[in-house]
Amino acid sequence: MISVKRVFREKMQSTAIMSYPTVRFNDISGAIRLAISNWSNDGKAQLLSKKLLPKETLSNDAFGQILADVFATLDIEISPADETTTDIYKQKFFQLINNSEHIVSTSLLMERLEIEALESLDLIVNRENFSQKYVRIKTRLFYKQQKFNLLREESEGFSKALTELNQDFTLSLTTADILYERIMALIGYFDIDPNRILDLVLESFECQLKHSQIFIELLKLLHYDQKTICQLLGFKFQTYKNQDETPDSLYLLAAMLISNNLANLDQLLPHLNSSISEISDIYNKELEQARTSKKTTVSLGTITTDNSSNNSNTKSKENSLKPNDQVLNLLRSLLAVGDLKSAKILFDLFPRCACTSYKEIYSTLCKIIDYIIDPLYK
Repeated sequence: MISVKRVFREKMQSTAIMSYPTVRFNDISGAIRLAISNWSNDGKAQLLSKKLLPKETLSNDAFGQILADVFATLDIEISPADETTTDIYKQKFFQLINNSEHIVSTSLLMERLEIEALESLDLIVNRENFSQKYVRIKTRLFYKQQKFNLLREESEGFSKALTELNQDFTLSLTTADILYERIMALIGYFDIDPNRILDLVLESFECQLKHSQIFIELLKLLHYDQKTICQLLGFKFQTYKNQDETPDSLYLLAAMLISNNLANLDQLLPHLNSSISEISDIYNKELEQARTSKKTTVSLGTITTDNSSNNSNTKSKENSLKPNDQVLNLLRSLLAVGDLKSAKILFDLFPRCACTSYKEIYSTLCKIIDYIIDPLYK
């Protein structure tokens, strides 16, 4: 039986040992591999003795780290040529590790060895549970990003962002590019949730519609997808769903975003409080009632030629939009910002003349027609 102590000394003497970890001890791996192959119980004391290396050459802690690296390498490369001796080889390898506990700490073994080896050494109870826990910890440490969504979680970052978004752009020289760089810097430095920043941008945009060009360019630079913007807009509309009135600024905000291709009309419509079918049904019922009323009047011979009476009835029956009728008010706002393409999409969804019966809509249409034909008279 080859003396393990002698093998180590011969291997160490062939290598100039310096301070760890500046030098890689390539020969130790071969020496320990040979020791495993020739392991015997009587050689344990010789191999693991503190006299294995002179104290002045290498400290126990440093040698323990080297030995742990060697064990980790052998754990990966352990594959004897003869497959029948694999189990014996592994058994000797694990026995060697177990008897090196006064040199290599358990924490080092847990850090360096493979999961299968740790289970064989009884350092972990269950391989699957340990693997799942390892993946969760690794994901949390290296892949999971910390993002603050609530204003109170990162008050300084959010306050700086609000200051930038609500400054007086008429007095400052801030452009969309400069504003974009500052917002991105705040997101990165304070770990602010980008979706929360989008909400603040939309809120600031709604409060400063006169500076729409800056906010439109900023949103294009931020590269938010239409679905995300529509979800936030929809949430804002649903906030006023059960209230008496939705502010005009929100309708104009939505119209400007749709007009500039930042939001999608089809994705926004399901979030509004009144559906196309409901409005169409109401219009058809009113139309049917008007026809029935006219027939009844004619059959009873109550037709009147009093023009003043007709005018008063016409004025009293003139339709006006309800403040919280979100679909029709959005249509009015689309016409107001000049987005005729999106407005036509909404017009086509309703029965003929269902929308133009409302004063706010037909008056806006008349203004658009007047603007279009005005050059013909000059």
